[in-house]
Amino acid sequence: SDAEASRKAFDKIVSKAAFAQVGAVVPRQIVVSPEDTEATLRGKLDGFAHRVVIKPTREGSSVGVDIVADPAIAAQKAMQCFQTYGDCMIEEFIAGRELTVGIVNGRALPIIEIRSKAAFYDYNAKYIADSTEYLFDTITDVEMVERIQKTALDCFAVLGCRHLSRLDLILSDRNVPYVLELNTLPGFTSHSLLPMAARHAGISTPQLCRDIVEAAWRDHHAAQTSASFEGAQTQ
Repeated sequence: SDAEASRKAFDKIVSKAAFAQVGAVVPRQIVVSPEDTEATLRGKLDGFAHRVVIKPTREGSSVGVDIVADPAIAAQKAMQCFQTYGDCMIEEFIAGRELTVGIVNGRALPIIEIRSKAAFYDYNAKYIADSTEYLFDTITDVEMVERIQKTALDCFAVLGCRHLSRLDLILSDRNVPYVLELNTLPGFTSHSLLPMAARHAGISTPQLCRDIVEAAWRDHHAAQTSASFEGAQTQ
């Protein structure tokens, strides 16, 4: 993806607004502003359920994330987050199953369900712990699988992404898929999810890399050819 698509994806406020435009369901949220105080945030939290998620709006890998039940502590944590990172959002906590969908060259890969032994899928669970479970084919409802994969492709398209991305979701206890965020540069480590999903679909990691590079080259070549043609037309 280009810099603009990556910028939109990295900003959780911007990306969630775009996701909602294509019909994706996103958690309710509060954006912390420089004018906010702990008192104003406690007031804004009145309509929220008992648990909320505090997170920077422009960070990844669960850096700076807290899950809090007490509104007073949530307001305090949010102010600390804002002071540390320069931005912060408070999001309703969605109880359910953590899912991720890789996308390669316009194709949605098999859905992975993530089961962390930690309180939530934090940095340690993502990159260090070997106890995290990554499961395939845990959703037996074919229509739900299709809905989740279509949501992933719609979110990918609305941000203007290309070649590869990964969409993270929660399938709520009420069977509603909530979109959390999209990553335009998913990892390729031993714990990384997109290569794992590709392998499950029969695509080896070397083949995956070739497919991505070849698609990027085709797009670059097409853009160069188009630019050359337009230049010739103006002469």
